[in-house]
Amino acid sequence: MNSPSDRYLRQHTALASGVLLALLLLPLAIWLLGVELPRLLPREHLTGFHTAAELFAVVVAVLVFAVGYHVIDRRRVAASLLLACAFLAVALLDFLHLMTYPAMPDFITPNSTQQTLFFWLAARLVGAAALLVYVALPMAARSDGPPRGVYLAGSLLLVACLAWVGLWHAGSIPPLFDQADGL
Repeated sequence: MNSPSDRYLRQHTALASGVLLALLLLPLAIWLLGVELPRLLPREHLTGFHTAAELFAVVVAVLVFAVGYHVIDRRRVAASLLLACAFLAVALLDFLHLMTYPAMPDFITPNSTQQTLFFWLAARLVGAAALLVYVALPMAARSDGPPRGVYLAGSLLLVACLAWVGLWHAGSIPPLFDQADGL
């Protein structure tokens, strides 16, 4: 059962895991030490890079929605639909975040840092909550829950409410960014 080849494999797997963990912690260590790194991207290219990165995030969230909505896990129907529709909300909120970025042309209302941060945080909150609910929901062979369209409508209603708050009532949200203190 515990042959030398098994021990050898476990040792090398542990070593590889340790090296990978150290490499992943390296950027954090550099940041904590306050080492000034050279700018990799000129300031005038930041908006283009931000747009590309956000579009990638929107596409990934839409793909999660498309796969989850059309390829249902028969053991977790309600959980799969909830997760899929939540990631549709994440995609739409990330799109609103992209469109309200201050360096972009105004989107419906004048863009502000408050708006873009609100939509970004809302997308992260919806994604995190959906993953937690997905894990917490029990395994069920069939769904006694609402039909698929209800999940989709709920997702779109959530985005509509958050868009209403973020676009027309961003001033009623506590400040998310201060010029002096940052986030």
